[in-house]
Amino acid sequence: MDQAPTPTPHNPSKSQPKETAPKKKLSKAKIITGSVLGVLVLGGIGNALGGATPPNTETQNTVVKSAAPQPTTKVEEVKKTLPHSTTEKADATLPKGERRTISEGTHGEQTETYEVTYLDGKETGRKLVGATTTREPVNTVVHVGTYVAPTSQPARQSTSTRNETSSSNNAYYKNCTAARNAGVTPIYRGQAGYASHLDRDGDGIACE
Repeated sequence: MDQAPTPTPHNPSKSQPKETAPKKKLSKAKIITGSVLGVLVLGGIGNALGGATPPNTETQNTVVKSAAPQPTTKVEEVKKTLPHSTTEKADATLPKGERRTISEGTHGEQTETYEVTYLDGKETGRKLVGATTTREPVNTVVHVGTYVAPTSQPARQSTSTRNETSSSNNAYYKNCTAARNAGVTPIYRGQAGYASHLDRDGDGIACE
């Protein structure tokens, strides 16, 4: 006799396919939020471990401070004029009060050395450190007249006056001592008693 096939036991787990839950798509907003939270968490962990998150050097603006200007010092020379003056000398050959320039004067020159301080191109200080006279001034020489002409005698004179005048015009003094003893010094050129041997410097004044 033929045996009937043994029935296969029914296994519902094998016979029926498993139902899987449909996958959900994450929105972009949730992805961005998750990324930001991740960065914050990582930054917090880095700070907790003692190291700050390095700044983004590409986006950080770097401020460069310019150095303060420093003072500079220079040495400068300045030419300065030394003015001349006038020297006056008495001249008995010139009428009294008359002036005659004998030689013209010239100015001198002095070189002064300065230490000059500049800050940012502007002068802030100047100190004199030396001075040298490169040319001495020469004074102007002027002669001033002192000669006074004797006054003329009256036309009519008494006999005694004429004798005194004649004696005076013919006066002769051996030396200045004699002239001084006579009380007639100084004797100007043209006056009675004047002689070249009494006027040694030839300035027109004897026994001055």
